[in-house]
Amino acid sequence: MKMVMQKQIHHLHHHQHLRLRKHLNRRIRQRLRLPLSRVTNVALNAAFEVSSHTGETHTVWGWHASFINDGNTEFLPYENVGWTTQVGIIMTEEDWWDQWVLFDIGGELLIDKVVLYPIEGLAPFFPIDYHVEVSTDNSNYTTVISVVDDFSTANEDDSPKELKFDPVVARYVRVVFTKPYNVPNADGYLVQLAEIEIYTAEENQD
Repeated sequence: MKMVMQKQIHHLHHHQHLRLRKHLNRRIRQRLRLPLSRVTNVALNAAFEVSSHTGETHTVWGWHASFINDGNTEFLPYENVGWTTQVGIIMTEEDWWDQWVLFDIGGELLIDKVVLYPIEGLAPFFPIDYHVEVSTDNSNYTTVISVVDDFSTANEDDSPKELKFDPVVARYVRVVFTKPYNVPNADGYLVQLAEIEIYTAEENQD
């Protein structure tokens, strides 16, 4: 009887150790995902619009448009996963229309970097082709960087995607997704992101 109890206690401690180690590893990965910089993330809690979303219907599973710039990049199932385009609408690649997130950063600032965070463990829903365009009047837009044939997340790389470009003055920043990845057995063609960040250039610090 004593030996059985000892085995049970050992199993419990082992299980707790595994849970703790898993939690710590996740926190370490989370810290590594955060950029180290003196500059400011001006997308944080900024006004924004999205091309499509799931409204309140998927909040119970952790999906909401407001999670796109709330500062959380960690995968929190049923609580805070990220933003997804509308589910079950675009069912073929031929039907795809550009999806986007548009930020109003509140004033004209010099920016030089956008960071896109794939959703941890759901990286294949990250797009293949995408670009960043900026404007000062929300009418005339200029593309500052484009990415084509990005299959990194299809290979389970869910690290942040840093998009660096020459410093440019902008108030409106739109990230446009022009081609999704075809995820087998998915509910249509989707784009899903944990977070988008926009960083001011060093010159703004002077």
